[in-house]
Amino acid sequence: MAYLTKLVVEQDVSLFDAVKRTDQRAKDRQAAQAPAGAPETMPGLAMPGMGQQQPAAPPAGPGGLEGLLAQLQSGGGPQPVPMGQ
Repeated sequence: MAYLTKLVVEQDVSLFDAVKRTDQRAKDRQAAQAPAGAPETMPGLAMPGMGQQQPAAPPAGPGGLEGLLAQLQSGGGPQPVPMGQ
C-alpha cells in the first residue's frame, strides 16, 4: 500500500497505472529466489511439510485483478445495494 500511495500522491501516477506497477513489483519480488540461509527459506518452528506453512489464499473472484482493473478503467464498480432488501 505504501508504494501504491507513493506513486499516486507523490509521483502523480494515475491509480490504474499505479496498481499495475505495484502488482508487477510484487510479482517480481515473489519470483526472486531468496539466498540460502535467508529468513524466508527457514521452516520456522515446524519441520517443512508438517502443516505449519501459511495457507494458500482463496482464489480471486471472477476476473481477478484484471477484472478489477478493467472496472476501474471503465468507471464501473460495485453498485450500492438498497437498504431493506
